[in-house]
Amino acid sequence: MDLLDRQPSLKWYYYRLARFCTTNGIHPPLSSRSARVEDSWRHQHAAHSTRNPLHFVQFDDSIPLLFADVLPFLGQGANILEIGCNAGRNLDYLRGQGFSSFTGIEIGSEAEKAMQEHFPATYAMTRYLVGNAYDEIRKLPDAAFDLVFAHSVLINIAPKWNGLFREMARVARGFILTMESEGGITAYPRDLETMFRRQGFVQILYKYYNLRGQRRVLLPHYDRREVFRNNTIRLFVRET
Repeated sequence: MDLLDRQPSLKWYYYRLARFCTTNGIHPPLSSRSARVEDSWRHQHAAHSTRNPLHFVQFDDSIPLLFADVLPFLGQGANILEIGCNAGRNLDYLRGQGFSSFTGIEIGSEAEKAMQEHFPATYAMTRYLVGNAYDEIRKLPDAAFDLVFAHSVLINIAPKWNGLFREMARVARGFILTMESEGGITAYPRDLETMFRRQGFVQILYKYYNLRGQRRVLLPHYDRREVFRNNTIRLFVRET
């Protein structure tokens, strides 16, 4: 990794390789073993874990930016699914915007307890499913959700679970929304536009986001400077 950090061009080409591999179901050479990643999230309550649900309780400014472009298209009765809902702060924000029908999938059971404690009103409106996202989403009916979204989760989904993207498209009757640090080359970077286009969804917006704010991007592809510095918000809708 030090070599990649010292060589921006090499880092860019490795990123392109890793993204191609993950998009096509191949484990990238430098990515962590999938079992290790899944186990770290499943046991996120461990005292030493940086993935403890309590780290994901506090509101941050990425949340309103994530939803800003899709909320005008959703009625208050919208049915919403979050992949990787953790302690529920994103769903709690949506409750504050007037929504009340939620389903959340989370691999770690301790996160559900954190949601019950910190966001009880939102938890009462949420069907909370604990388990592997691919296994749990297959229990849900076709075209059941007006919005399916994930915030900083899909980068942790190993290539062997690429069927999750097919399932996200299957259960979505409206929009799919993602926010990911897509330049995380030791995780599982993907070409999300391609992943969802294969399932009949077209990307209608993407923009970069970082702690200094957001910048709307008009060009269809990343340049080398932006992908490693920013998170990316993408909005998809079923192609008609």
